[in-house]
Amino acid sequence: MRDAETIIDFCRNFRQLHPYPLHFYYDNQLMIDLPAFHIDLVAPFYEQILALEKQAFLFEIAENFMIGGVYSDDRRVLLLLGPALTATLTTANLHGIQQLYQLSSDSKDALVSYIGPGAGKTLFHFRTVLRLVNYFLNQTPSDESEASLYFANEEINKEIRKENLEKNAYEQQYASYRLAYEFEQNMLNAIKEGNEKVIGQVALSMSMHVGTLSSASVRQAKNQFICIATLATRAAIQGGLDLENAYSLSDSYIQKAEACTTCAPVNELIDTMLLDFTVRTKQAKFNADVSGDLYLCIRFIRNNTRQPLSVRDVANFAHLSVRQLDRKFSSDLGFCPKEFIVRCKLEEAKEMLTYTNKSLNEISQILCFSSQSYFNNVFKKHFNMTPGEFRKLQKT
Repeated sequence: MRDAETIIDFCRNFRQLHPYPLHFYYDNQLMIDLPAFHIDLVAPFYEQILALEKQAFLFEIAENFMIGGVYSDDRRVLLLLGPALTATLTTANLHGIQQLYQLSSDSKDALVSYIGPGAGKTLFHFRTVLRLVNYFLNQTPSDESEASLYFANEEINKEIRKENLEKNAYEQQYASYRLAYEFEQNMLNAIKEGNEKVIGQVALSMSMHVGTLSSASVRQAKNQFICIATLATRAAIQGGLDLENAYSLSDSYIQKAEACTTCAPVNELIDTMLLDFTVRTKQAKFNADVSGDLYLCIRFIRNNTRQPLSVRDVANFAHLSVRQLDRKFSSDLGFCPKEFIVRCKLEEAKEMLTYTNKSLNEISQILCFSSQSYFNNVFKKHFNMTPGEFRKLQKT
């Protein structure tokens, strides 16, 4: 076991790198708490925390407000992470925390300073940092260290004890925790590589458990969706998808998930989203043999679909003649730059037709087509249907 001096050094270094408050107890005595606060926000729940049998755990004080904890093997050392707010800090939830601890309105600034730096971080991030603490204290590999979520609400705890979680269900849940890291890596690598086959296999075998984020099943499904969307967005960006498209796609899917009223459509949307991110990342990669200047041209075109872009504009950007640019596109990619400009504009048109309520004329103008009639004709030529027909198909 780590000695007290080493643990205190770790706590101080930890606070320089991570935003969460940290408490260190030795034989039930508080040795250090960082940062300092005029009252101990852990103390009201300390007895309940002591009753938890898990070596690593999450303890929910209120919705999205929790403490993470890790015991040493002999349970003499206890490191507590938090309280942390895994949601954006708003006036409403700040007021809720003040009421929870019966804090005066004068404590607002101090409370914001205490929990604000860690607010808005995802539960996934909080759990990851908790694994780091567990690794330091017990040398437990992160893929073997998982936290079980306990509720502060006594009625919920009574119900959990009454049902006893059923041994088989518990073992199945614990197994899903152990598979979480492997699942995440397979999923992220498939998206980064643009590997549609692998992402399809990952989706079919999905058994990821990201923690009990809410006692309400639909909210739990939506929160899990948001966690996965965040991971997928980062992986796609690392794989080559540009920031604007990646975050725009993520926002669109999260809005779709939030509109769902039951769990089933939220879970089904995960497969669609993962495949969509993977396909787009694959399209963003092109051929590994594409030259650097041609790659920059491709990015330039994609980032300027809402401009009246001409082949000469692209050639000037690349410091090439129109003929040189045309030759490079044809030899390396098999199509001309003008065709690629139109293709990129049409792909964005499909996005706008699917995820916005903008009229066909508005979309035509935003993407700088010479007229709505021309937009309709080009769209039909490429996709064998008009923009209006495409929009209706997406809503069926």
